[in-house]
Amino acid sequence: MFGKLVIVPVALTLLSLVAAADYRLTVNKPPCMSIGNFEKTFEALCPVFKSDEEFRSVYFHRGASGGAHNTTQAQVYCLYNNANGTVQEYTKELTLQLGGSTTIA
Repeated sequence: MFGKLVIVPVALTLLSLVAAADYRLTVNKPPCMSIGNFEKTFEALCPVFKSDEEFRSVYFHRGASGGAHNTTQAQVYCLYNNANGTVQEYTKELTLQLGGSTTIA
């Protein structure tokens, strides 16, 4: 009886971990600014980037996956909520407007 009670919470926890979306995008900083200035600017502009939409969250971590290139690249996202409850990403658009670039096409 107790074995079934333990399995259900563990299974639900694993399901929630698998279902979590990873919105991080590895980007290159703009050549005209330091990684520190890029971080401050990205974090300041993301919440006001789309003033007519509901801001959700911003994330900035220096370096690519594994921490390499922490002076030239970052893992970032800029997220808003759609009216239907889904997530709208503006990461690439904001990065490009700041003069940066993405590492994928």
